[in-house]
Amino acid sequence: PREATFAAQGITMAHYMEGAAYTVGPTGNISIRNSSMLRNFGGEVLCDATVEQIIIENGRAVGVLVRNTSAGQDGKITEIRANNIVCATSVFNLHNKLLPPDHPS
Repeated sequence: PREATFAAQGITMAHYMEGAAYTVGPTGNISIRNSSMLRNFGGEVLCDATVEQIIIENGRAVGVLVRNTSAGQDGKITEIRANNIVCATSVFNLHNKLLPPDHPS
């Protein structure tokens, strides 16, 4: 659980609140629908990309450093900035892997 995203844990918990059920059709449709909605609102979906670090300025998240995962550890790192940054990872990963080392916990 400490490695799972907050969203994944929430969805799993909500799934079992009224008893277990299974989706009809491939669960990949969830990702497809979510990415379509995100794009409709002006967002962007990156594949084969890993967030290496969250960029903090004046106590606020303003962007992320993203590595091209398909190229391995030598993959190019790209800086992406945005007005809104959404974090969908676990608290453990957020504090231990993504926030800059000098950021107060």
